[in-house]
Amino acid sequence: MLKFSGTFFIVLMLGSSIAHSASPPSLRPFYAATVKEYLDACKEHQATCSLEVGTALIDKINVPGVAEVCLESGYDVHAILDWLSLHSETHQLPTEDGIYLAAKSLYRCR
Repeated sequence: MLKFSGTFFIVLMLGSSIAHSASPPSLRPFYAATVKEYLDACKEHQATCSLEVGTALIDKINVPGVAEVCLESGYDVHAILDWLSLHSETHQLPTEDGIYLAAKSLYRCR
């Protein structure tokens, strides 16, 4: 389960809605099936990388159990990309699973 501030959640939802309505060529990171594809797409389409991070976190909100990711003031997409790049074992994971794993490592609840 994730913990978000109310404003942060609204921004993520808005970003998710925009991503679904835009054309796929400009949002290639959003359509990447694996972490490797996502990282490659982010090199070309950096502006849309954060949309996939936000969507991945939203999709994981309903995961039962104790909160594993706590975002008090948002997230740093560059930190998530760096973490994924350094952890090649994640490159074959589905994109959202890899992003969530990175977020769990970087933004642990205290």
